[in-house]
Amino acid sequence: YEGLPVMGVPEGEIIDVSSRVPTGDTVTIQPLDLIASIQDKHLMILGESGSGKSTLAQWIAYSFGSVRVFECEGTPNDWPGLEVIGKGENFDAINRTMADDLEDLSNQIKLRTEKGDAALAGSNRVYIAEEYPELSEKCSNSSEWLERHARRGRKGLRFLILLSQMDALAAWGLEGKLPLLACFKRLRLG
Repeated sequence: YEGLPVMGVPEGEIIDVSSRVPTGDTVTIQPLDLIASIQDKHLMILGESGSGKSTLAQWIAYSFGSVRVFECEGTPNDWPGLEVIGKGENFDAINRTMADDLEDLSNQIKLRTEKGDAALAGSNRVYIAEEYPELSEKCSNSSEWLERHARRGRKGLRFLILLSQMDALAAWGLEGKLPLLACFKRLRLG
């Protein structure tokens, strides 16, 4: 498992979700503390349709404070209680909001530069992007949004959780930007 390639590169950042097995006749299962594993990191959740990507992302979302979800196919019952942008394939709304997010990140970095990390306390925000490769095709701001948040978002307390059925670099718009992958933990389901 450790040697499987993810997104075309040998994987050193896979989050191990396997159970630990036996000592004698008893089976010991040590559940993964996923929240601790991704604390202050960006995350890519990869898996085929129906593997639980969205369910896991929803669980993670409810474990954090401020969450914004980019979801173009969602129903009114998806992501209850969270800010959802893009329902009904409204890619223009997603694109505009990504531009706003870039400005917000610049403001966070400026505030941190002027007043230090303490000035950002409690301002954490998590962005969840359902089927990010589709957003990267249809939203002109997505490339800069991904790159700037991947590189600088953690210092500005802005974190990404990107979901996809595809793990090819081209699908993510990351061709020629392999170093950006080092900014993410990757979790493969299914």
